[in-house]
Amino acid sequence: MINNRHREKLLNALVYFTSNVNHAGKTKLFKLLYSMDFLHFEKTGRSVTGLKYFAWEKGPVPVELYDEWKSPARDFNEALTRTTKKISEEMTAHRLSARAEFNDIYFSEFQLSLMEELAKKHFNDTAEQMSMKSHEQFRPWSEVYEIRGQPSAEIPYDLMLLRRGNERDMELLSLAREYEAIGANYQ
Repeated sequence: MINNRHREKLLNALVYFTSNVNHAGKTKLFKLLYSMDFLHFEKTGRSVTGLKYFAWEKGPVPVELYDEWKSPARDFNEALTRTTKKISEEMTAHRLSARAEFNDIYFSEFQLSLMEELAKKHFNDTAEQMSMKSHEQFRPWSEVYEIRGQPSAEIPYDLMLLRRGNERDMELLSLAREYEAIGANYQ
C-alpha cells in the first residue's frame, strides 16, 4: 500500500488529468501516470505517486490501482467518479471524471509543470495512441517485457537511469536507492 503522501498525489494527479485531457479512460490515465512517474524519476530519482508498474502485454500497468479500480476505496470515490460504457462485445470503456477540486499543495513546481506538459502533449490522444507511445517513448516497459522476456514483472524505475549509464545518472541512482532504503525503515 502506498503511503498517505503518495496517495494524495495519486488521487490529485488523477483529478488533474481527468480535468485536463480528453478521453480520460483507465488506459490513458495509467499511461499518463507511468509517463509522469518515470520522467520524474529520471530527473530526481523519485517517482511522484509511489506506484509500482508491471510489464503487461499492452504496456505498463500500476497493478495496485488496476485492482482498486474494481472496488475503489472511499477517498477514491470522494475524488473521482467512474463510468463504464460498453463499446462492443469485446470492449468496455472505463472513464473517470473529477468529483473533487485539484489540490496543488501536494506537488512541487517541477511536478506541476510535468503534469501540465503531459496533459497538453496528450490532450486528444486515445488509449490506443497512449499505449503505442508508452511502448516506444520509454524503454523500461520494452526492456522488461520484450528484451528480458518477463511479462507481468515489475518495471524497475532504475531502468530510466541505467539505460544511459552516465556518471550523473549513476550518482542519482545511488541517491535514489539510499532514499528508498531510508523510506523502508519508516513504513
